[in-house]
Amino acid sequence: MSARQRVAACCPLGYRRCILPVTSILVVLLVVAGVFAAAPSASADKIVFTRLDRSQAGGLVVMRPSGRVVSVARGFVNNYYDVSLDGRRVVVSDEALLTTPFTNRDRLAVPRTRVLTRSNPGLWPQVSPNGRFVAGAKEAGGQFQVFVVRVPGGRARRLRTSAALSAPSWSPDGRRIVANGEGGLWVINVATGAAREIVSSEAGESFGPAWSPNGRWIAFIRTESTTGSGEPPLGSSQLWRARPDGSGQRQLTHLAGTDVIQRPAWSPDGRRLALITYRGGFSRPIATIRANGSGLRTLLTSGFNYGIDWTR
Repeated sequence: MSARQRVAACCPLGYRRCILPVTSILVVLLVVAGVFAAAPSASADKIVFTRLDRSQAGGLVVMRPSGRVVSVARGFVNNYYDVSLDGRRVVVSDEALLTTPFTNRDRLAVPRTRVLTRSNPGLWPQVSPNGRFVAGAKEAGGQFQVFVVRVPGGRARRLRTSAALSAPSWSPDGRRIVANGEGGLWVINVATGAAREIVSSEAGESFGPAWSPNGRWIAFIRTESTTGSGEPPLGSSQLWRARPDGSGQRQLTHLAGTDVIQRPAWSPDGRRLALITYRGGFSRPIATIRANGSGLRTLLTSGFNYGIDWTR
């Protein structure tokens, strides 16, 4: 297990930018359910993320794509979580899977938290599109491997692959998973565990994959290769996309002095992505961009933001 993997294992904020103290992590694994009276629409979509301020206080933030913050669940800060596509669950990870309802005002009903399953699939939890499974990654045999557990319970099943893999993201049909490999991206067949590399590390390290809702694209972050032992300068990590077979690779952002960090999040209609950028120090702005790379818009400039997701 490489030094990079060890750091990533304890801090998914990225081995290059991790400054979040362990003592600030207040929530272990969280699954949030939401109930909405109206039918889903683009105007009702939500961007969800966790945020810390300079005093290390923070919470789970619910924000509209316009940038309007509608609620903050203060005290709930966690690196490892995911929001289901239908907006009825968010997953966060430790020793057990917990479920906490959302109210119809996008607020957490904390007293109603209950254990969903103690068979934890690992870090980087991701709810399947149909809501029946959660995938994660944890160490097995000296390296990270992807595990899948059925909701609401059961034993976590290891997807046995030849490569060390982490940070899984489901395909829309739930049959495949894309994950981080050693500097590249791999696609796994959930039924068989067969895996193949689709994006290699030859052009630079690729990580943080996110499969689009229509299944056509995988968005990811690529950090340019550098010579020497120094850390790449700001502006070297950009948002890219590729087809599920690795073809059609295209750079979407061209930021100067700003890195794209962590896994991006697709809008439910697949037209835009939400992303977290890094300008140095405590600054982690949140932005959205169209799937073709146009229309970059910064929504929030302040705070130490991470763990972004976009849901109905």
